[in-house]
Amino acid sequence: MLVCVVHQAYDLSIDESSFTGETEPATKHTEVLPAKRNGLVHLDNVAFMGTLVRCGSGKVRLHCYQHVSQARLELLDSLR
Repeated sequence: MLVCVVHQAYDLSIDESSFTGETEPATKHTEVLPAKRNGLVHLDNVAFMGTLVRCGSGKVRLHCYQHVSQARLELLDSLR
């Protein structure tokens, strides 16, 4: 799985419907996020292969993982 940690974002929105089923694009940013909010990991600063940029622009750092567990996603969420 190819994971992109957002390094710079300018009005960046990404269509993640292939993963989440959401109808609205997710707004992405570079702010440091808490590991968990309400018991869930929110990946507002991560983009995934197979998603589409709907508006804006940005730069990402690429990370490739063979197997991604919830613990690794939490770690990715804290990367800066």
